[in-house]
Amino acid sequence: MKKTYFSLMVMFSLSILKLNAQNDCSTAYEYASEFVGTSFATVTNTSAPVGPNYGCLSSCSNPTWIYLQICVPGNIAINIISNGVTDVDFVAWGPFSNQANMCSGIFGGTSAIDCSFATSTTEQVNFSNVAVGEFYMILVSNFSNQPGTFTLTAVAGTTGASCDSTGIPAPFPVCTYPTQQICKVSTNNVVNKNVIVWNEDNAFVGDYNVQREATTMNVFSTIGTVSSVDSTTFQDPISNPIQQSYRYRIQSVDTCGNITYSYPHKTIHLLTNYNTFTGYPQLAWNNYQGFNYPTHYIYRGTSPQTLSLYDSISASFTSYTDVAPLAGTNYYSIAVNPPVPCTPLRAIDLSFSNVSPVLVTSIEELGESLITVYPNPSNGIINVSFGSNIVSGKLSLVDITGRELMMNHLQNINQFQLDASDFAAGFYYLMLQTDTGTVRKNIIVSK
Repeated sequence: MKKTYFSLMVMFSLSILKLNAQNDCSTAYEYASEFVGTSFATVTNTSAPVGPNYGCLSSCSNPTWIYLQICVPGNIAINIISNGVTDVDFVAWGPFSNQANMCSGIFGGTSAIDCSFATSTTEQVNFSNVAVGEFYMILVSNFSNQPGTFTLTAVAGTTGASCDSTGIPAPFPVCTYPTQQICKVSTNNVVNKNVIVWNEDNAFVGDYNVQREATTMNVFSTIGTVSSVDSTTFQDPISNPIQQSYRYRIQSVDTCGNITYSYPHKTIHLLTNYNTFTGYPQLAWNNYQGFNYPTHYIYRGTSPQTLSLYDSISASFTSYTDVAPLAGTNYYSIAVNPPVPCTPLRAIDLSFSNVSPVLVTSIEELGESLITVYPNPSNGIINVSFGSNIVSGKLSLVDITGRELMMNHLQNINQFQLDASDFAAGFYYLMLQTDTGTVRKNIIVSK
């Protein structure tokens, strides 16, 4: 398109209105001096970022960023005329050799070349001896914080000119402020480490900083950085899922310097124990945090490598008793299913807790010929005899809820006495745990 000199521009009345004027340096609007007036909606209730040298402006509220490239050398003067705004100010920087180094130069402290904070509805920006290919940035401040518009109009007689909207260069690169969300956090139980997984975003260019919550709630620190061109998984090298649950988030930093944060995700931590009263393994865990899910899946196996789906319960509940355990050591893990498949691990989409083992020992109720309790019922001293057997182990008295009321360690004896006079009337269990297993005898306390 033919370039038009400013001496002829007063003949034109074309105006372009930028409605969404809340931008930043990396998304600056292009000013094309082909047009007599280019209008922008003003911004209110915002502040300029910390870092640039704002020249004469002690404060820079409600900023709108605008850039131009020079296509005709000379001098350029641009009027900033406000409509509905009683006080506009400005600061300008340049020249810059290319688009890519404009913002880095400004935020690196490049000095302003023109600036004004006059109490007026009109300001004038001046660029002297501009050269073809140079770039300049203008920041207009709506100091009065009033809604309205302002128009950039070239001053008649100006010799230089910026490129029109269809000329070179290509549009200023726009960064999209992406917020990369975590797909899931899970436990790699082979190495006992947590893995953070997110799906690939082809539109994003920059770095993902994987952050973990520190010892203070909602305070996160970076534990690793992954480039957008690399993997979309990260293994926390110092996590210990057996010990505790962990909370993670992703900080996305694009090439324009924009920073966003994902929602935090928290791993499941499983605790298990063996209930000597019932003889059953008991499981308890915390809810996964980061996405909604309807079901907790319970995995069981004879080793961490042989886990398979054993049962499932509603996500409303976080405890479970295995009433049909295998003899020996049972290994358990809890899993939930993310609502969105995680691309890198589609074959294993579930998010798993740590693996926790439980040793299941046998419980036998011995007959009178092997263990004798008398008198039974009793309201006082109860004699316990093991006949000709010499035993060592832990002897406990528990109530029907499994609560331990009395405990003694036996060492090479064949008889024992316990005082039940302080116990309420009812049924009790006498539990003997030895190296070979656990035996139980029913006791009745009467009053």
